[in-house]
Amino acid sequence: MILNVELFFDTYEEKKDVRKEHTEKILNLLMVNPDKHRPPMCTFNWGGFNFKGFIETLTVRFTMFLPDGKPCRATANVSMKEYISPAEQLQSSPRNSPDHTKRRTLKAGETLALIASEEYDDPAEWRRIADANGIDDPRDVKPGTVLTLPPIL
Repeated sequence: MILNVELFFDTYEEKKDVRKEHTEKILNLLMVNPDKHRPPMCTFNWGGFNFKGFIETLTVRFTMFLPDGKPCRATANVSMKEYISPAEQLQSSPRNSPDHTKRRTLKAGETLALIASEEYDDPAEWRRIADANGIDDPRDVKPGTVLTLPPIL
């Protein structure tokens, strides 16, 4: 998701340079952190709305100046790209195991636990394979047996 906002800054009453007070701070958010090789992550909060991400584009326009030529009013157009951590991504859309049943022929030296580990990333899932194939003794399965590997739903 992309967030586009227009920000307005005015330091006329204080007779201060709007760059020093506001716009330079936003410009610094575009600078790449040499240790992390990326710009800093920002959070935009407004009321109950919170948006976390990185500033992709920034345009600053100065619209009013003090008698000495210093800008005292500016608008900034900011475009931020949302950042969602891998953990948050998994939480919002959990990954599922294969959504279809597979068939596999047992080879010499293979066990149901080994197949469960390869297919489900959990050797303890051997029981799922045994149940799907009517196997009472997982040690008594002969090489060449065609096994049904059910999906984990």
